[in-house]
Amino acid sequence: MQGLTPEIIPSKFEENLNPNEFSSVEDFVIETAYEKTKEVAHRLGLETGTELELIIGADTVVSLNGKIFGKPGTSKVAFETLTE
Repeated sequence: MQGLTPEIIPSKFEENLNPNEFSSVEDFVIETAYEKTKEVAHRLGLETGTELELIIGADTVVSLNGKIFGKPGTSKVAFETLTE
């Protein structure tokens, strides 16, 4: 990574995509990562007024047998989800 200075910039994209509107878990997670990346690019472009060279976006989804498990709101919900 010579010559690069990576910076972590959390996205402010509201993760509200409906997973049922996608043909697969993979398509859902790719679109979520894409939307997060677009939000950061837009925000940084407006803030700096310059063209950005590279933005890498990512998302993580937990799924089992095609069912997506969202982020638990509490540790109790997390425990219940894992013990079902």
